[in-house]
Amino acid sequence: MSDTSGQPNNELHTNKTDDSLSNKDSNSDSSRRMNLTVTEPEQTDPWARSWALLGARVVDPSQGLDRVTDVLIHEGKIVSLGGSVQEIAHESGLPESQFLDLSGQVICPGLIDIHVHFRDPGQTGKESIATGSASAAVGGFTTVICMPNTSPAIDNPSIVALIQDKIERDAKVNVHLTGAITKGIAGEELAPIGSLAKAGVLAITDDG
Repeated sequence: MSDTSGQPNNELHTNKTDDSLSNKDSNSDSSRRMNLTVTEPEQTDPWARSWALLGARVVDPSQGLDRVTDVLIHEGKIVSLGGSVQEIAHESGLPESQFLDLSGQVICPGLIDIHVHFRDPGQTGKESIATGSASAAVGGFTTVICMPNTSPAIDNPSIVALIQDKIERDAKVNVHLTGAITKGIAGEELAPIGSLAKAGVLAITDDG
């Protein structure tokens, strides 16, 4: 859109913001209108952009939603769903490069993997927090839970703290830890399970 001065107007006029996928009538114009500004992101922050995602299969069990439709995202939030997405995006001056044809693809809440081996510390030649979480993100997994068979094993709070520092620095998704039941996962002497829990592990296991 352009204002009376002929300069581009990058206000995004869209329906009421909703954090979840909504099963509302795609032809309904009854929702409250609001103005959102489409800002050009910093080159280092591509996630700040707005996107029109077209023709994907949208699945959200919490909303009873499973259909092929369009989704409009603004600054990480789903702001419109259904047949009005392209009209809103075009009227708001969204660049054509921000329209993505996702025919044959699936949009759904982030997946969770409760059993991953990131091998960090000790065996980062096989996998690391950085590479494992990046692979998870590509596959649609937004939360993963790591097994404790690292080297050394996750059997004391200091190892938990070390890995949590790496997670904070390198992880591309939510990464959580389990702790070992026994020291060194040797099956002989119990690890300090209470201390591990206080340090932040979600569960205990001697899985290897």
